[in-house]
Amino acid sequence: MLCRATLLDAFTLNGQNYQPDLTKGYLEASLSHTVPVFTYYGEGLAPATVRNSFASMLHQPVNREHRLRAFDPDHRTPDAIVGCVVASEFSANAALPRRLEDAPGIRAVASLFKLADGVDKILGQHQAGRQTFTVSMEVFYSNTESGFIMPIADDDDPKWTPEEWRAAGWNYVPYPEADEILLSTRDWKRSRMASWRADGRGYCGKFRREGGPERECYWLMGGLNGQVHYSGFGLVKAGAEPTAQITQMLAHSPELEALEELRASWTSALSASGQSNP
Repeated sequence: MLCRATLLDAFTLNGQNYQPDLTKGYLEASLSHTVPVFTYYGEGLAPATVRNSFASMLHQPVNREHRLRAFDPDHRTPDAIVGCVVASEFSANAALPRRLEDAPGIRAVASLFKLADGVDKILGQHQAGRQTFTVSMEVFYSNTESGFIMPIADDDDPKWTPEEWRAAGWNYVPYPEADEILLSTRDWKRSRMASWRADGRGYCGKFRREGGPERECYWLMGGLNGQVHYSGFGLVKAGAEPTAQITQMLAHSPELEALEELRASWTSALSASGQSNP
C-alpha cells in the first residue's frame, strides 16, 4: 500500500537536500571500499583508482539483485531497475589505509522509484527490520590495466610496487607482467579468484614458488592508479563487499491514503484523455 503521510527525515549531500515523497524514496549507501577490503570473489580497488573513477557512478541505474538482461548470458532476465544514483562522492586521506575500518569508500545517494515493482516492499521490510538489505557495486574494468596484489615477502621483487604500498606490506604485479603461476590463481571464466580463503569467507588466489610456503593473492581491479567504470549498483539481500552498507533509507510512513485512490485519479485522468487504464 502506498500512502500519503508526514515526511520522515531528510539528508544533505554536497549542499543538496534529499527528501522522500509519495512516489520516491532515497537511500544513502557506502560502497566500493578500497584495499585492504576485498570482495567475496577476491577482488579489490586502490584508493587512487576509486578517486579516478567514482564520478562514473552518477546517474547510473539501481537494480534489484543485479537483475539486468545485459548481465544474463542468455539475455532472458527481465530488467529490475528500481532507482537511479543522484549523487556520488569519494574522499580519502593521502596515506594508504592499513585497517578495514579505515578504508575509504564511495558515498552515494540513490532515488528509489516507489511505483516500481517491489520497491514499497523493500522499503517496508528494511525500515521495519524484517529484512536488511545492502548494496553491491557493478563495475567494469580492463584486465590489462589490472593486476595481482599480495602480502609482501622477503624474497619478492617489488619492482612494480611504489614505496607507499611496500611500506603498507603489499607487493603488486601488473597483469601483463604476471607469470603462469600467478595467472593460474584466477578463474578467468567466472571473473573471480580460483581458491578458497583460509578464513572460509570467500575466494582468493593461492600459489607456491620453488618449494616455498603457499601464499594468498588477490586481484586489483584497475591497478594501482588506473580507472574502472561503475555502471550502478544492486540493492541486494547479501552483497559481495563485506563493508558495503546502506547508511540511510528514507520513505513515507504508510498512513491515510491508499494506492487505490492514487490509481483512481490516474484512471480518471487517462479516461478523460481517451487513453486506456495503466
